[in-house]
Amino acid sequence: MVVRKLLNAGVGLISSTQNKSFRSVLEGLVFVITGKLSNFSRSEIEKEISELGGSISSSVSKKTNYLIAGIDPGIKLNDAINLKVTILNENEFRELINRLENI
Repeated sequence: MVVRKLLNAGVGLISSTQNKSFRSVLEGLVFVITGKLSNFSRSEIEKEISELGGSISSSVSKKTNYLIAGIDPGIKLNDAINLKVTILNENEFRELINRLENI
């Protein structure tokens, strides 16, 4: 009865399995961010990665999965190239998130 009243009042329900799968699309992935971003502040993109289960590192290593490169990326870009890390711009990062959320 209480659930019906909540539903009638417009409250939506999300199953814990749906919520978990959505929130963990980046689980186990390590990101490094470098350069000046145009569409995000650094804190915004770091928050989004963390909320989706990913980790942020301050330096590129063999454990890095993705480098998100903005304008003037500096030495981290060279490190990523040398270690064969996948390099994304901001739009490619957004496309990655969209693809993973739709799997």
